[in-house]
Amino acid sequence: WKRFDPTGAVAPQRVQQGLSAALPDDSLVPRLARLNSGWIRDARMRWDALNHQWQRLVIDFDDDSQDLLWQRLGFDKPALWQLTALLLAVAGLWCTAILGLPRYRRSKATRDEQLWSELYRLMLSRKLVRAPAESSAEYLRRAQARWPQQAQRLQRLQAGFELLRFQHPDTAGRTSVRKAVKRDLRRLRVSLLLERGQARLTAKPGIGFDPGA
Repeated sequence: WKRFDPTGAVAPQRVQQGLSAALPDDSLVPRLARLNSGWIRDARMRWDALNHQWQRLVIDFDDDSQDLLWQRLGFDKPALWQLTALLLAVAGLWCTAILGLPRYRRSKATRDEQLWSELYRLMLSRKLVRAPAESSAEYLRRAQARWPQQAQRLQRLQAGFELLRFQHPDTAGRTSVRKAVKRDLRRLRVSLLLERGQARLTAKPGIGFDPGA
């Protein structure tokens, strides 16, 4: 079947001049139909064309239309398993982008945060766990009480971390503060390592120093 509109052959003035001009003035015609402005007629035609494309490409999209689409793209009609694999791959990439990017942004710490994490891992390896509601200053004060011989170095580390945390990022001395924190952190690690080794040697019988020998 082929649709055919006989309006142009029977009453061409209705197509050329509009419905309001083709009918008598006393006819009951909707108000919008009597508006025969050019931009209104063009807008109406564009809307009809849009509805036609929606009906043809979406509503009436069937197997034949799908085959024709693949032919126009230059591909053979894919099998069902290929479509399923493609759909799963797209869904996997979408989930990775949605769930992975925020986690990556959260895990991407700044250099100052990495220094603090390094200090915390060092303290944690010595069984000094930070309480949930404990501030960094309180935590390092407990570290000073546990290692009194490292109190001055821990105080410098606390002061350096406070400057890195609250100073403006463009401060001129920020680089020197970060270098000092790295240096104290490295020396603290070596000192605690030496103290642990000395404590293990002292704990073993016959190895500790005997002043009366």
